[in-house]
Amino acid sequence: MDPLNYLTTYSTTFGAPEIIFLIAHIALVLVGIYYAFIAKDSDPLRGASLRLLGYGLLALGVIGTLLGVLRLTVGAVFTMPLWFALVTLLDLALIAYALYYALSIYPARRAALAQASRGAPRAGGRQQPTLHANGPNGSPYSAPRAVATTTRRDSRRDRKRKGR
Repeated sequence: MDPLNYLTTYSTTFGAPEIIFLIAHIALVLVGIYYAFIAKDSDPLRGASLRLLGYGLLALGVIGTLLGVLRLTVGAVFTMPLWFALVTLLDLALIAYALYYALSIYPARRAALAQASRGAPRAGGRQQPTLHANGPNGSPYSAPRAVATTTRRDSRRDRKRKGR
C-alpha cells in the first residue's frame, strides 16, 4: 500500500500506537504547564527559555490530546492516520528547534549577557560624604551651632552623627 493511500484511509481501530500517542501528549501538556506557569528559575535567561519551551510543549500537547480524543469520540474524519502523522512531524520539529536553541542560541545569549555584565560598571551604594578634620583636636564633626539658628533637619543630622 502506498503512503498516501495509507495516510488517507479511514481506520476505526484505536490500538497501542494510538494509546501511546495520547498518553505522550497528555504528558506533554503536564510538562508544558509546569515549565510555562509553575517552574521558577533564579536565572532570568534560563527561566525565559524554559517558559518558551513550556509554551511550545503545551501547545503541541493540547493539539495531540485533542486529536486523540476526537479520534475516540467523533470518528470519521479524524480516524485517518494523516492527523497523527502531522502532529508527530510537529513534535519532531519542536524537538529539532529545542536542540538548535540549546546548542546555538542559548550559549550566544549567555555569552552576551556575561559580556554585558562584565563591561558595565558595578552599581555601588550611595556616596558617603568625606569627613574633614575641623579643629585642633582632629574631630571630624563641626562645632555645635546655637539651638535657635538650626533647622530641624540640621539638628536631626547632628544627633545622628553623635550616635556613630
